[in-house]
Amino acid sequence: MSTFRSPLISSSVPYVTDRVPEEARQYLPHDPDERLDAQRVLAFVEGTRDKPDVRLAVLGTLRAHSTNGAETPSSVVAVLFAAIAILVSSTASMSDFGVALASIFGVGSVILGGWFVKTAFAAHARRITCGVWLAAYEDALRS
Repeated sequence: MSTFRSPLISSSVPYVTDRVPEEARQYLPHDPDERLDAQRVLAFVEGTRDKPDVRLAVLGTLRAHSTNGAETPSSVVAVLFAAIAILVSSTASMSDFGVALASIFGVGSVILGGWFVKTAFAAHARRITCGVWLAAYEDALRS
């Protein structure tokens, strides 16, 4: 039996990296389906009360992820694909080699584009998830 793998998860878009201190990892989401509840928020507030570095690491990681989406890389890849497509299409009109090159480019673009779309969706899901967690933690710290 195969297990369903969410399209919102990508190994290229980690929620927690090696740069996050070990003590801070328990307060961060590890995927978009991880549940956030009042117990977890209270555990963060109480568990980091006397650990300002851990609190800063958690809030900093969440803030970085909640502002970092896939918009800029998507734009750059789209412009590069368009530029290469223009070059390939002009080559394709000149020779049989150009037609073969255009076919290879087309297949490669579909494969690379599919991978990039999955990565972009995962980055967007991480952005939304971390934004929600950050807001919950900040609200609890203010009250």
